[in-house]
Amino acid sequence: KFLNGAMNPNWMGRLFWDIGIMCLVMLDSFMLPAQLAWQNPDETFGDQVWLWFTTLFFVADIGCSFCTAFVDGETLVTNKVLIASHYLRGWFSIDLVSTIPWSVVAGWASYGSGSQAGAARSTRLVKFIRFVRLLRMMRLAKLAAMWDRMEEMIGSLMLRHAMQIMKHMGLLVVCCHLNACVWWMLGNPDGLLGSLIEDQHWGESTELANPPWIERSKAEQYVFCFYWTLGLMRTMPAEVTPVNIVERLYILGFMFFAFSAFAICVSQISTMWIKINQRSRDFDDELSHVRLRLKKNSCDPRLTAVVKQFMKYKFDHKIGNSAGKVNQILSMLPQKMKDLINFSAWIPFLRKLTVLNGFDDEGVVRRVCEGAITEEDHPAGQKITELGRVATHCWILMDGTLKVMSSVHPTPINIVDEPCLEVQHKSEHTLITVSCVQFLKVEAEKFKRSMEKHRRNPEQSWREDPCSVGGGQYLEDERMVYDRRSHEEEAAIGTTAVLAAS
Repeated sequence: KFLNGAMNPNWMGRLFWDIGIMCLVMLDSFMLPAQLAWQNPDETFGDQVWLWFTTLFFVADIGCSFCTAFVDGETLVTNKVLIASHYLRGWFSIDLVSTIPWSVVAGWASYGSGSQAGAARSTRLVKFIRFVRLLRMMRLAKLAAMWDRMEEMIGSLMLRHAMQIMKHMGLLVVCCHLNACVWWMLGNPDGLLGSLIEDQHWGESTELANPPWIERSKAEQYVFCFYWTLGLMRTMPAEVTPVNIVERLYILGFMFFAFSAFAICVSQISTMWIKINQRSRDFDDELSHVRLRLKKNSCDPRLTAVVKQFMKYKFDHKIGNSAGKVNQILSMLPQKMKDLINFSAWIPFLRKLTVLNGFDDEGVVRRVCEGAITEEDHPAGQKITELGRVATHCWILMDGTLKVMSSVHPTPINIVDEPCLEVQHKSEHTLITVSCVQFLKVEAEKFKRSMEKHRRNPEQSWREDPCSVGGGQYLEDERMVYDRRSHEEEAAIGTTAVLAAS
């Protein structure tokens, strides 16, 4: 949480705080235009409570920013002076301007104007005083950075696609909301913008609606403006048309923007939806061909059910939406790096082996087990071990369910035939898979040889391999002497064989 008195920027509590602040900013950004369009002569008690509530949280957020460490390159900076300097040169100006209650400041500045000119100036100031509150929307500039942090936190690719769809749908809602507010400001003859226009307004025209929209309730006015904006993004709705030059110019400019924004958002939503369902549709098509082949071969219905279940399991865990993309990207890495990535997932299961209890160094565990471990998937109903048969492999259950057939076993079995890793051992149970399962398969003979080499010479015989990864970079270690001599002996044997053959 805290490092040298500074808050860790990667702490989940800090992330949730930022998300809460952004939710307040977005809610405030929705309320401000609506208050400007459908304003009351005086601010209500609820408006004042909301203003000071958000101001208090924004001030607290500024204080937290002065105490939050930041990342400079690959270094986490926790020095308070450097943190303050970095924040003052960054987001501080935007946070400060968006936190000050400008409407209150402007009210104080206009208080006490006694002359007629001062009263007129005060009236004009009060009319536009809420426009100044729009400066609080400047915090939305931080929304993009916050969105990136949220996407990094989310591990599910499906959820990320869903968030992208919500993002673009939210943009459409924001566009409709803002234009609905501005359109009513223009249509209301007493509104902030409509009061500047001396010509007729669409809101008071009886030719477009009877009774005119100015005489209807605020809820009906907002719903109509929102609906009319959504229709304007695709065509020109017939319910209302602009009646003066200012309204026509505004609609002309907005239609250019709205048509493009609507097309982009719809295309992005369609693309995300296709990405979500594309692999599932492809899998269903391939599975249909498999069903046809099984039916053509007159396969047993039980075999057909097991095959379909296993293919579904492989799709969900290996070639599905997220797994398929991950495997495709990881295939570009060197084999050694892919092995290290796989081993990171295997190490919690390997720690369950009693033979490895004395090894605290993860690197030693990897070098001892390297070459002896494979990951396998098995369908339901497959026999894994048989009672009384000599065990040649140890099986570590990673996913799925096993069933003991030879006897009644009170507890679930997660590790099968572990003693074979040290001595010759016969299986104590007959086990079959109840569902599709995922195993770590440890080959006993290879594991014994690796363990023997390590115990014989743990310091020199098992130095770090030159292709291993440490600190994000390749280590330029030399080949160990044992391996080099082995390669020289193999080369000499090969040369002798070639000479003998010639």
